[in-house]
Parts: sequence; structure tokens; C-alpha cells
Amino acid sequence: MSRRLFYVLIICASQRLFGQEPLANLLVPFEPGAAKIESQLSRQPTNALNVYLVAPRNFGATTVSNLLAVAGLSDADRDAHSGTSDTNALRYTSRQRKFNWLLLRPNRGVVILKTQAKRKDGEEGDLVPSVPEIIALGSNFLTSVMGIQTNELAYRAPGELKVLCSLGTHESNRPGTKERVKAVTDRGVDFFRAVDGCLVVGGGGVASFEFEDYGKLLTFQLTWRQLEFARSLPRPPLNYFKEAVSTGRAMYSGKPIGTPKRITLDGLDYCYEEKPDSDNQATLQPIARITATIYDAKTNMPVLLFCSLPTAESPRHPSD
Repeated sequence: MSRRLFYVLIICASQRLFGQEPLANLLVPFEPGAAKIESQLSRQPTNALNVYLVAPRNFGATTVSNLLAVAGLSDADRDAHSGTSDTNALRYTSRQRKFNWLLLRPNRGVVILKTQAKRKDGEEGDLVPSVPEIIALGSNFLTSVMGIQTNELAYRAPGELKVLCSLGTHESNRPGTKERVKAVTDRGVDFFRAVDGCLVVGGGGVASFEFEDYGKLLTFQLTWRQLEFARSLPRPPLNYFKEAVSTGRAMYSGKPIGTPKRITLDGLDYCYEEKPDSDNQATLQPIARITATIYDAKTNMPVLLFCSLPTAESPRHPSD
């Protein structure tokens, strides 16, 4: 079967699975040397979140690198959807905490994270599913909904999934481990876990995700305001937006963030701040990168993050 026919079959099957939101609109092929950002405004309600599957074409059919992006709604939206029944939904409940569950609605392309909103004061217990549970959830979803077997995922090493976790408001390496802990500070963010092939984000704000793809570090972002996502590019993606006048100092979490510039993205005005990122951990390769944060021009809240890397050609997977 040719590679072109392989992707046509995936798209056709996805249209049947996802109803009015064909997966064809969510597939962004990675073409070496192509420096561009594919963006899409959701046809879902404002706070509905789509599930994205990214399948780079430069991988063999048996080593397709898959990304499952899962995100939650705001607390109010979760409560509104908590009683909704859906025979096509796959429900996931944490074994540790019975009040945790993820509701996957493949026919709508929507994923909902539900936590116990009325938690008793002082009640102990982590509302974050364990890493093995997240891996199991992602593997189950990829297999059951996307029809992709776990042995088709691109691993950093045979049988190994690279896990990046983010809890709290800091960025560091956990003592005694090589695991990178990257903070996601925004309203309503409950947790942020990522593995190759699976990303789980809770809350109603901005989330950023990185995974290493055989020497090439890719970054994907998801927001609830606009369902946009970006791929790290050979040069900073801000070059592809129309710049306008400076808007002065913006505030985020009560702290000034510098002097952002204003851009127009899909007809809407945003601010952005460009800054170097010197946090190059050994596990992520010492490569200089530029991180840019897009802010809503009216609320000054971040709505989209970009990260760009100068990358070398990725080595081929042994099974390619």
C-alpha cells in the first residue's frame, strides 16, 4: 500500500468517526524544510476542545509519530457537561480518586476532564492520574478511537515513553531524575502530563507540550479560547504574522511581562512578547530557542505559546 493511499484511508475513516469535524481538517503533515504554521478556528462551541492527531509523513507507516492532545474545559463548563449522556463516549475513571474521570466524545471530537469541584477543605489526595494511567488512557484511546496500535508509536527508545510532567508554577529538573518539570501557570490548569503519543491537559487555560522526536524537539500548544496549535519551525514562527504597533506593558499573574508587540492573527488582535529561553536541560539537547507568548490584546491573558528551534535532520528510526 502506498503512503499516499495510507493517509487517504486514515482521513476517510476519521470522517466517519468524527462526524461533522473530519480529522482531515486536523491532520497537519510534517514536510522537511517546510516552515509554516497551520492554524484552525474551531467549529465547535467556544469552550469545546478538539482532539488532534498529528502524523508526520516522513515516518514509515509502522513508526508514525502520533500526538493525542486532550484538554479540559473550565470548571463551569465541566459541571454543565457532567450529566450529559453519550453512548459513544469512553469514560475513564482514576483508580485512586473516584471523582476523577476523563470523558472522551469521539463523535464530537471533544474531551472533558472532570474533577471534584466541591472538595472538602483539608481533604488529601492527588487529583492527577498517575503516569501509568495516563499512558494506558492514551494507548486505549489511540487504539479504540484512532485505530492506531501502540507498536506504531514513535518511541525515544524501544519500549520507552518519554514523560514530561508539569505541576505547580516553577521550572526545574526533579532531584535525582532526568525528568524535566515545566510549569504551566494559568487560570484553571489542574494538571499537565505528556508522553510520546499522548498529551493530557486539565483546566481552562493555556497549555504547552514538548516531546523529543529523534533529535528534533517539537512543541504543540492548545488553548480553549481559540483552538490553534503550532509546530516548532526552523525559524521563529513570529516571522509569519503581521506585526503592528507596540501596546505598552501587559500584566499576567500580577507581574509585568515586558513590552509586547501587537499582531493580527485570523482577524483578531493579539500581543506577543519574544524572549530567549536559556533553560536547556541535558535531556532536551543544548539548542538555543526562542519562546513567544501570544496575549489577548483586550484581556492581556496569554492565549497561545510558540517555541521555535533550529533543528538538524532527525535520524531514522531503526524499523524504518
